Amino acid sequence: MESDHERVDIERVVPPVPTVTEIRTLTVTFPPVSGSGPQTASRSVSFPTDVRNATVGITGYSLGFVDEDHHLGRMEIGVESRIAGQVVHVDARLGLRDWSGNWDDAYQGWITAAVIAELSLLSPPLPTAEVSAPEAVRQGVVSLSTEPVGTSPPDGDSGR
Repeated sequence: MESDHERVDIERVVPPVPTVTEIRTLTVTFPPVSGSGPQTASRSVSFPTDVRNATVGITGYSLGFVDEDHHLGRMEIGVESRIAGQVVHVDARLGLRDWSGNWDDAYQGWITAAVIAELSLLSPPLPTAEVSAPEAVRQGVVSLSTEPVGTSPPDGDSGR
């Protein structure tokens, strides 16, 4: 059996980093194109602090053939995210073709997406109860007064 002094509580050694979650939406528009597919386009979303983790999901889309009616053979829709500091890059993909096996018919559309990002907080976390008073003073979280407690007169009172 392991004794208490041999175990290491990882949360005491490395406290969890405080984070906040933000959600942003974006729309990627794909102009009419024929002769190639699927189309790809990228958009970027900026956040106020570094992004620790992010995911993107499709919240809506619309696509169709331009000027003609065709049987649907293949439809491709997708989004992926990449993190670079305070920016999340969203790569979107949209394609539509008939059963001919070629991307020879003009199509267009749009994709709306939501970026869910976990951000680092700007300010450092407040110390826990396990931080000693001298350490809290050293970190500048609290300050010490040279006035003894209870000796200051109330405002406007000279104490006499």
